[in-house]
Amino acid sequence: VLQNRPDIAANLNRIYQANEEIGIAQKAYLPNINLQAGASLASSNLSNLFSLPNLAWILGSSLAINIFDNGAKKAISQQAIAKYEL
Repeated sequence: VLQNRPDIAANLNRIYQANEEIGIAQKAYLPNINLQAGASLASSNLSNLFSLPNLAWILGSSLAINIFDNGAKKAISQQAIAKYEL
């Protein structure tokens, strides 16, 4: 019965949104990892372009982390937690 009230439903939605913002803010502390793969064909001869030995595979990855951000991540995280505690 209480969940049907508009004010209760609005508060529940606000709490769910604040909880999600906390998760997003905490995820910002983790490094970004990107994995990429591709294939291409290369040949000096047009007639041999589509043969198997001319197939080149490309694999790569990258890891990025922002070390110094003047406390922006911490401030965003604290703001999200404060919204949740209201």
